[in-house]
Amino acid sequence: MASNSKKKTRAINYTSRDFNSIKASLVSYAKRYYSDSFRDFNEAGFGALVLDSVAYVGDILSFYLDYQVNESFLDTALEYDNVVRIARQLGYKYNESSTSTGEAQFYIKVPADPFGAPDSDYYPTLRVGSQFTSVNGSLFTLTEDVYFGASGNEVIISSMNGTTNVPSEFVIKASGRVISGRFATETKTIGAFEKFLRVPLANAAVTEIISAIDGEGHEY
Repeated sequence: MASNSKKKTRAINYTSRDFNSIKASLVSYAKRYYSDSFRDFNEAGFGALVLDSVAYVGDILSFYLDYQVNESFLDTALEYDNVVRIARQLGYKYNESSTSTGEAQFYIKVPADPFGAPDSDYYPTLRVGSQFTSVNGSLFTLTEDVYFGASGNEVIISSMNGTTNVPSEFVIKASGRVISGRFATETKTIGAFEKFLRVPLANAAVTEIISAIDGEGHEY
């Protein structure tokens, strides 16, 4: 025998996302559809504990849902691994090897000329590629020439002639950019022409390729 009773439609608000709005929706729902069986809306009662627990779970789930969605886009992702993963999907060739750069200070002593000024004949130049070791053993390489005769260098009197009271020696301070690591050269034999040729390097800990030169001297 067919039943003439219609199923009662219950409206549910799916836009509540934080603790307070979820709890308010739960209270409104309970008062509307369970007014005869559920009347314990006292903040100190067991019913309030149940509503608070459900609202708390809903608030936590909303937080993690937002967090996971944000981590799916490059402009909102916060976790390092997720940023790298998304960047790789977009074609970025990520290199896990990293370097540190900075500015190093260099000091030398030069003698004075007959007029009591630094003797320019003793100005040295530190060439790019010069290597230095830090106190903890880290290796750094100079990325630019450092000329101690440059006008911006700091010059300090180091010693004086005790008889004439004229400077006899100077200390010159110069600065230069350095990068952690060292320069290395690797030679590869390339055979016949091949589209999109990939040449693996023997050393996997390469942070940057400075230049590529063929046997005829052409630079790429």
